[in-house]
Amino acid sequence: MPQYLRMVRKSKWYKNTQTPWLLPDDLQADALSDLRTHSNKLSVWEVEDGSLDLVIASLAATREHVANFEYALFSSETISRIGVRLIRSEGECCNGLVAKHMHRDLLELTAGKIMQLAKTVSATRVTRVYPRQIVELVKIAVNSGSLDPIGISETMKKALGQ
Repeated sequence: MPQYLRMVRKSKWYKNTQTPWLLPDDLQADALSDLRTHSNKLSVWEVEDGSLDLVIASLAATREHVANFEYALFSSETISRIGVRLIRSEGECCNGLVAKHMHRDLLELTAGKIMQLAKTVSATRVTRVYPRQIVELVKIAVNSGSLDPIGISETMKKALGQ
């Protein structure tokens, strides 16, 4: 069963220990900026068995800085429960295979559906991948031929020693 990855900022999803005015089951309003839509669509990446590292490497390799990569995963059951349409579309990353085959758009989103998705993200663990790990994932993807070094940012090339 596939899962869907959305890049987020972990600091926006902390529970109320960091913000004493926040009720226990509530979210910071700033968290919603991580679920920003365009034309009522939200970009996500489909992750199946063994593809998580490749998706992370493909997305992180084009960034201007080698920095933490933070993301949330949610299930296809979540998509069904919320009642969102999902379509394959070409995404933006340096890996053509990932961009063409793993990118999805969630369609026909309403404020209520975004809130349901936000509650789901809040209830799951936001994962942080540190720069050292990102460089290693990109290196593995390049060396295995899964990632074309042509699309990698200059900063990442320097971190890889290229």
